[in-house]
Amino acid sequence: MLNGEPLEIDIVTYSSRAALPPTAELTQAFLAAIGVKANVRVGEWGASNDLIKANEADMFLPTWVMTPQGDPGGVLETLLKTDGGSNSGGYSNAELDALLDQGRATFNQDARGVIYVQVQEIIAADAAMIPVYHVNQVNIAKPGLEGYRVHPTETYWVTLETTLTE
Repeated sequence: MLNGEPLEIDIVTYSSRAALPPTAELTQAFLAAIGVKANVRVGEWGASNDLIKANEADMFLPTWVMTPQGDPGGVLETLLKTDGGSNSGGYSNAELDALLDQGRATFNQDARGVIYVQVQEIIAADAAMIPVYHVNQVNIAKPGLEGYRVHPTETYWVTLETTLTE
């Protein structure tokens, strides 16, 4: 209930990432368990993004991975900075914007760590983004595989140095 009325929300997501539709359905079930009716619409990424921008849906369930360089600022700036390119929900917090700018301009890793802890505290307090799950990558190899590296961005690197010896 919200202001004496039953709470009902619309969740949008897209089908091009296999885990998203079932995650939306689980979210719907969890919300129902606490008395919140959730309507789930599964479409395309662009359509879901447009619905959020137009205030025609309440929650957008997308999927993101870390940027290729593994820097925390990249994704956070894109999703939550006031002028972020994928800030479809229109979230805006001047303190967060300033910290993200400061993080980008700071090269000392310990100082950056302090900044990004503050960033995470703001995100959690504002519920600006609610991480639902983290995808694990499974890697299988056989003896003799050399030069293969798993990168923190959840991608793998097969390079000219990757070899398989018999």
